[in-house]
Amino acid sequence: MRMVTKEDVRALTADQKLELMDLLSESLEQDQVPVYPEVREEVESRLKTYDEDKKTALPWRDAMRRLTS
Repeated sequence: MRMVTKEDVRALTADQKLELMDLLSESLEQDQVPVYPEVREEVESRLKTYDEDKKTALPWRDAMRRLTS
């Protein structure tokens, strides 16, 4: 398999980069990703908020688009 270069990544569209990010994150096992305790707490807090009111949640891609537009 050929390694992806920085130039390859730069040539991708924003949607392609987001899809690649999804694929890469899904390919990692949970124990392969170091998480600081404060980050874990923040994620758990946000998941709790999401569970309490799913109607206000945005899919990752939509949230990313809002942040970058």
